Parts: sequence; structure tokens; C-alpha cells
Amino acid sequence: MAEFVCPNRKTVFESSAFTHKHSRHVSCVKDHYFNHAVEICFPCCDLLPHAIQTSSPDLQDYLVIKQLPLAELTNANFIEKFVKTGRLYILSTGQNIDTHNVVAILPTDQDQSLDLLSSFWSNKYECRRARQRHDHFQMRNQCVPVIDSSRLFPHQYKPTQDPSLTNGSSQGDSADEVRSCDASEVYEWLGAVACQCNCTGTSDDFVNTYQCPEPSQVSSAVYHRWSGLITSETILHMLDVLRLEVQCRHVPWAALTVHGFADSPVSWVNREHGFHKYGNNLYTFVIFPKEQRYWLVIGIGDHDVCP
Repeated sequence: MAEFVCPNRKTVFESSAFTHKHSRHVSCVKDHYFNHAVEICFPCCDLLPHAIQTSSPDLQDYLVIKQLPLAELTNANFIEKFVKTGRLYILSTGQNIDTHNVVAILPTDQDQSLDLLSSFWSNKYECRRARQRHDHFQMRNQCVPVIDSSRLFPHQYKPTQDPSLTNGSSQGDSADEVRSCDASEVYEWLGAVACQCNCTGTSDDFVNTYQCPEPSQVSSAVYHRWSGLITSETILHMLDVLRLEVQCRHVPWAALTVHGFADSPVSWVNREHGFHKYGNNLYTFVIFPKEQRYWLVIGIGDHDVCP
């Protein structure tokens, strides 16, 4: 009986502040071109703030072009007016990246050579189609086990091999023992919320045995997911709005997760994407109000190069 080895994956963790001169939050968003879905988790409220709704991908314009000849994309006028402006995203549909020819136009003003190791090229170019449609908007207001906000202290973070947070305000004289949640626990919990998992972790639960980190409490939170072809500019605007809402509403934290297409030819910039091994290319911002600090967690496959 053949044994299938589970693909390896890499998780990259960073902690910084949006106002820091070396913060990589802008480049992380802008250099991730092909975005399939955006998720926002906003605690301590029953409705998503209006400012976030008005910045959502629902207002993003795009076109659907069927049976587009590839030669049209090499037209000189098309290149001058659209490609060289660095604002063009094109993604084909109905094709498998590991069995069909691949053509990608990245939103840069420079020519990019993809050099895909596992592509199968024939002597004829295929007609491609631009993939665009209205995003599927899903909204869920739910009561979920929310990690106690007093256990998250981003401003106390000190880089270690195993990133974790400690309660620096207790000064050792607190009557009750306070346990902090590290970044991996928060990241796993956000994944459980996104997958609508049962967080009780009962022994007879065959599908999922996940348990919410303790101590925890049940509270209200809003989880929204948009899917489609979402531009980096839209996501960056959503991130800026979410930062402002976290500060203005005095919520303890908020999270924004972006999923790339599993079969995208590139992950970040023009780096080859390991679609044939793992397929993951996603990142999560956990935003805190104090000092505009954030956690950035990037998940990629073992074949991919860390951004």
C-alpha cells in the first residue's frame, strides 16, 4: 500500500508597527498579485463597520472577456495603455496550470519571465480568457469562543525563536495566573473560525478535535469573506480602513486574511509558486490598537521562496 507523504509547508511570523520605517506591510500586500479571497474577523460587535463595508471588494470594477486571442495581449497599443501602467491583472479560467499553457500578466511596468519548471508548453499559443465577475459576498454574524483580549499584548512582544507574548502589566503580583496566547495559537484559532469548526474539541469528534486556547470566553464577533479576483490595491485600502477602525472603536484586535489562488503561477512578485506540491499562498494581519502594532503570518508551501 503506497504511503503519500504530507507536503511540507512554511509559516513565517513577523511583528512590527505600521508606522515603522522598515515595516513590510505595504510590500507584502502589493507584491501578492493574484488574490482569491479576503477574510475579516472583527470582535466585540454584531455588524461589520460601515467604513469597512464601503472599502470592500464589492465596489471593485472588472471585466469578463471570453475567447480572448493571446495576440491581443501583445498589441503595441494595448501594452502602452494598460500593461506599462502597472495596473493590469489578468487571470484565465477553465484551465489547469499543470496541464495547460500558462500566460500571466502581472501588474508591473516591467516584463516578467516566469520560467515555470512544471509547465507543459506546446508549439501553439492558446486563447486565454480574463477572469472577472462580481465577488461572492458572504456575511456571518456569530457567537464564537473569542480569545480573551487581556491575553494579547502586542506591545510587549520581544522576538524569540518561538514567538509568544507575556503579560508585562502583572508585575508578578497578580492574584490570578494569566496565560498569554502566542501567534501560532491565534493563527490556528482564526483558521478554526474561518472553517466554522466546532471548537469544543470533544473526544468523539472525528473531523475536528481542536480546542480553543484557555482561558477563553464566548463573545460576539463578525466574520466576513469576499471571494473573486481581488486586486492588491483594494486589499491595501481595506487594511488601512481596518487599522483606523481598530483605533477608533477601541477593539482589542482585528484580523485580515488574504488567500491567493492555489494554482497561481506566482506567489509574491515573480517568484514561482509551488502549486504542484502544496498550493498555499496566504497571509494574515492581526492588528492591535496600541502603537499601531501588528502581527504578520505568511503561509506558503515548501517549494515557495519566502517573500
